[in-house]
Amino acid sequence: EDGWTVEEGALVRKGRGGDLWTAKPYGDFILELEFLTTGNSGILFRKPDPAKVAKDRLEIQIITPSKAPTKHTCGSLYDCLAASKELCRKDEWNHLRLTSANNRVQVELNGETVLDANLEEWTEAGKNPDGSKNKFGQPLREFARKGYIGLQDHGKEVHYRNLRIKPLTSE
Repeated sequence: EDGWTVEEGALVRKGRGGDLWTAKPYGDFILELEFLTTGNSGILFRKPDPAKVAKDRLEIQIITPSKAPTKHTCGSLYDCLAASKELCRKDEWNHLRLTSANNRVQVELNGETVLDANLEEWTEAGKNPDGSKNKFGQPLREFARKGYIGLQDHGKEVHYRNLRIKPLTSE
C-alpha cells in the first residue's frame, strides 16, 4: 500500500496510504504488537469488508499520551470505553496485546490491563452503557464477531513492529 514502508524491521506509515488490512478475516484472536507514534492511529478489527467505509468495526486507539484517559486516548475502545490508565510512553516503543474473544475485548498496554469490555453491555445504537454518545449506528453487541484487522492511516507517522496474530479458534 502506498504511504506504508518498511524501515529497520518496522512497518511505517509516512505518506497518505490508507488503512492496511490483513489478507483474511479473523474470529477470536490475540494480536500482539509494538508501536511508536507521533500522533493518531488505531488498530481496527472485526471489519466485515475493508472496501466499505461504513462505521462497522471496532478500534483500539493508538495515540500519543494524554494527561488522563478518555474514550479517545491510547488503549481505549475508541468512542466507547476509556482505558483505565494512561500507560502510553511518548517517543518510546509501546507493547500492546489485544484479545478479541466473542463478546470480550481486552487490552494490555506495556504489561498492564487497561481495558476489559463486554460488548453485550452496548444495547443501543449511538449510546454507551454509561449513557454517553458514540458514533456507531448500531449497538456494539450487534457488530460482526469476525472480520479483518487493520492498521489505521490517520495522517500521522506511526511505526508498528513485531506484529503477531494468534487465532483462538479454528478459522
